Amino acid sequence: MIRTYTFNMKNKPDDTNILGWQYRKAVQLLSLLEERSNRKIRLADEKRALDQYSKLIADPKEEVEINIRKSHNQFSEVVSISSQIEGDETRIVVRVSSGPY
Repeated sequence: MIRTYTFNMKNKPDDTNILGWQYRKAVQLLSLLEERSNRKIRLADEKRALDQYSKLIADPKEEVEINIRKSHNQFSEVVSISSQIEGDETRIVVRVSSGPY
């Protein structure tokens, strides 16, 4: 199963010159999505994985599959992000994949 969350922002974040800005912004946006969702989406594990990766790695890269929890019986759950800045518009995509691999 794959869940994709795409966030489009009309303004470029101020901290794009700081390494790992995409991860911090993704965590903020996922928190906002949790707060405003009608069905009460729970993204705590995804946010924790993104936050820990950005703090542990000196130069966090995009599109890295980060384990949300340890694999069990060939079942894993990973999260990854990508970002794109065009002019003043910014897009952050958070992809959560789970299943047997």
